[in-house]
Amino acid sequence: MNVALVVANVLELLALLLQILCVGLPYWYGKSPLYYGLFETCASVNGDNYVCRSYAAGGSAQPEWLGATAGLEVIVLALVFFALVAGSCAMCCMVYDAVLYVIAAILALFAALTGTVALIVFGAKFGDDNAWDGSHLHASFYIAIFATLFTLIAGIVYIVAKPKSAVKSFEQFDD
Repeated sequence: MNVALVVANVLELLALLLQILCVGLPYWYGKSPLYYGLFETCASVNGDNYVCRSYAAGGSAQPEWLGATAGLEVIVLALVFFALVAGSCAMCCMVYDAVLYVIAAILALFAALTGTVALIVFGAKFGDDNAWDGSHLHASFYIAIFATLFTLIAGIVYIVAKPKSAVKSFEQFDD
């Protein structure tokens, strides 16, 4: 059994779970009693109970930078999922076929790059628009950072896990 591939798949599964949390939770930024997510905003009604509304249902427009971040994070979620599928297929179905290892690595590394761009867009625009009201970054933002890091590490481990027989030497290309 390829231990590196198992490690890569576990990291990718952890990244997928973290990515689902960061996209779904409405705690990207805010200050009590008002919190903002990628798709909805939540407000405390009477101290303990929170009411959440999507931006469209609440009558407020979602800022463009937040929409861009949301779109990028959803793309990251899909890429991480497909990287995990490719890595799982490499583990159980096509153990000696390097194509799935390469596909998993490319998807994971592209997901990490896209996640990094999303975090940069969010971080840069968050400071511009929200510094005046005392809002702070919250759990979902930090979960997205860890999801991106785990995805990057998984992509590198997928490359390391690739079977050695799949790597051709330069002499084989001279024919």
